Amino acid sequence: MSDDEFENYWMNKLPLSQKKARLERALFVFLRVSKVQTKKLNKYNKSHKEKEIRFMYFLPTVEGVWDNVKFTLSLGKSKNRKFAFYPVRTVFENVLQLEHYVGQKIEGQNSIALREITRIAKRFYEREKHDNGNSDQYKEMYEKVILESHPPIENAPTRDLFPNFEDLSNNSRMNTHGRLYFEYRDLCELTHGKLIAHTIANQDDLSEYVRSLMSMYAMCVNLLKIVDHHIQEVTKDEITEAISIAELIIKKQK
Repeated sequence: MSDDEFENYWMNKLPLSQKKARLERALFVFLRVSKVQTKKLNKYNKSHKEKEIRFMYFLPTVEGVWDNVKFTLSLGKSKNRKFAFYPVRTVFENVLQLEHYVGQKIEGQNSIALREITRIAKRFYEREKHDNGNSDQYKEMYEKVILESHPPIENAPTRDLFPNFEDLSNNSRMNTHGRLYFEYRDLCELTHGKLIAHTIANQDDLSEYVRSLMSMYAMCVNLLKIVDHHIQEVTKDEITEAISIAELIIKKQK
């Protein structure tokens, strides 16, 4: 089946219920490979090898993305599937940032990781101070990772080092049709709770869920490649096979 024939089949002939089932099966294929990758990352994390600060950012972020993929799939089994755009937007943002992150040299990765860890520690520190809670734990976390040249937590910068999402979208290798930022803005409209956006989602919740899964599919493919690049392509064969199987599931003619 050519690309044009498949597009016509997918858009005009395949029922929504079949689109949903196929996308979910394909995403479960990707989840199996993600387990292989995260197992390798966690094995390294538990080793006695000295680790740079960038690893403290990379592993939890990757695991968090896959948790949101699983959460999205769980929503498909309930009446809450119309809210799938929430975790999908989170995945969208994290994958774009991870793509930018792995494109940096080691020094740049360490700078991003350090800023992400310290700015989050500061925000929670300020929250606890405001609520008269226990802020010491966040101050201790901050002081464990900062360099001597960094200011104390009270004066730490809170701006992240990532480009804005328009630039991340336009510079992404996923932006093959020039519509990635347009898709991201769609997700933003839904998550901002605008009345008209929610009205549209409520009128056709299955269609919106399928659209969310389609975005998730592309993000998962990219994430698998990002992680594989970061771990010296030791899961390249598994990814190639998984993408092939997923495409067969999606493009099955009956």
